[in-house]
Amino acid sequence: MIRPCLAIRAGVPIAMGSDNPVRPHTEVLREIEHLSRVGLGPAGAFRAATHDAARLLGLADDRGEIAVGKRADLVLLAGTTPDPTALDRRIRGVWRNGTRIR
Repeated sequence: MIRPCLAIRAGVPIAMGSDNPVRPHTEVLREIEHLSRVGLGPAGAFRAATHDAARLLGLADDRGEIAVGKRADLVLLAGTTPDPTALDRRIRGVWRNGTRIR
């Protein structure tokens, strides 16, 4: 098994995601925290969950960042710190395709 910190040092593209539909989606948020701890840092971990994931999946033309013409899939978090711990307790709103769903 390759440790993520070695992959990061080697320049391997890192994306956060899950293909496990039977677990609550909020559990996948812990991966952002883990990625932050193993070397991406908070900003890099959030980028791995957004822009980098969209780019590596070939979807960056319409998602992965807040930009004109892209889908408005957003999660509003409480606080101003980029600290990725306890994200599930900080969610204040969720939008999908520009429509608030939570």
